[in-house]
Amino acid sequence: MLTSEKFKEKALSDPEARAEYEALEPEFALFDELLRARKRAGLTQAKIAGRMDTKPPAAAVPAILLGGDATTLCTGGRVQF
Repeated sequence: MLTSEKFKEKALSDPEARAEYEALEPEFALFDELLRARKRAGLTQAKIAGRMDTKPPAAAVPAILLGGDATTLCTGGRVQF
């Protein structure tokens, strides 16, 4: 069975795939910071969704950052912390 680390290693051995992966670094950094901020605020994904007047899956940061609808990201402007 291929582990996630072995899969990543194999995938990133392709120069084109590595370049695309590295280009995503700013998004990964933003995702990490958003998660840290949520934890510092003591909020769960469900609480964030409630503040956005939506369901928890819609408030999932990974979905937003990694291919979600751009309008979903804009919805974050309505969230009051």
